[in-house]
Amino acid sequence: MSELSVNSVKALGNKLFSNIKSEKEVVLLNVAPSLYFKALNEVMRLLTAAGEGIYIALNKPCASLDKQLRKAGIFTENIRYVDCNTRQFGGHELEDPRYVFLESPNPVQVIVTVDRLLRELNSDFKFVYIDSLSTFTLYKSQESLVKFLRQLTGKTRIHGTFCVITVLENEIDPQHLSQLSLLCDSLIEVR
Repeated sequence: MSELSVNSVKALGNKLFSNIKSEKEVVLLNVAPSLYFKALNEVMRLLTAAGEGIYIALNKPCASLDKQLRKAGIFTENIRYVDCNTRQFGGHELEDPRYVFLESPNPVQVIVTVDRLLRELNSDFKFVYIDSLSTFTLYKSQESLVKFLRQLTGKTRIHGTFCVITVLENEIDPQHLSQLSLLCDSLIEVR
């Protein structure tokens, strides 16, 4: 696994692009909280320009995310959202074929949904973006997090899909972060 620390969001875009070109399949982004939104926008700008994919929304309802990304000038029509928030908090589910609403961030539901959606995508370049794995630890143990990621990265690799997993710096203990990084081809530290 390659590891790189970047000190600018532009450098993140360049490093991510080189990972795509070298056909690395799973990238773990360890992002400083102060750079989170800038990093998110840069990653999504790059991924959506390359193809279509799935955004696993663990932090915000997908309608809010879609609005935020569009406001940043990112083309969102080729993103399918797996929303793990709206139903859980009793929000209004918008009628949009790009949105899939789950009851909660249940690992089995997420993996089954991602597998189904990957089969529906028609692009040569497909991606899965997980935002943010740190949130998953609010609902499940860090051991469950590692098991979930093992299953999910296995699915994305089988489908030949580029996967970006975001964690917030210092939100996952070092032992589990090491285990997570073993499942990835590249680790990018964004500080």
